[in-house]
Amino acid sequence: MPEERIIEVNGVTVVPHQQYPGNYPAAQCRKTGLPMLNGGNRGLFPGGELFSYTQRKKAKHPVQPEEKPVAWYLVQHGYVPLYEKWKE
Repeated sequence: MPEERIIEVNGVTVVPHQQYPGNYPAAQCRKTGLPMLNGGNRGLFPGGELFSYTQRKKAKHPVQPEEKPVAWYLVQHGYVPLYEKWKE
């Protein structure tokens, strides 16, 4: 089960769904002003590759506390934050 992460972006606090701790409600995500992507437009995001919290963790480059998401990605029960590729 994903760990619950409260995210602060652009002065907006985004709290995960109670039943789906790794997913965030669309209404809260919209308030951040970040792009909201889905399977059809994820590759169109300028700036390169984007990774979810879990993808970063699996790649042995976990998201650091000071890192902020740059977009949201639509999944079955809401949105997950996407982060830029890690710095080598």
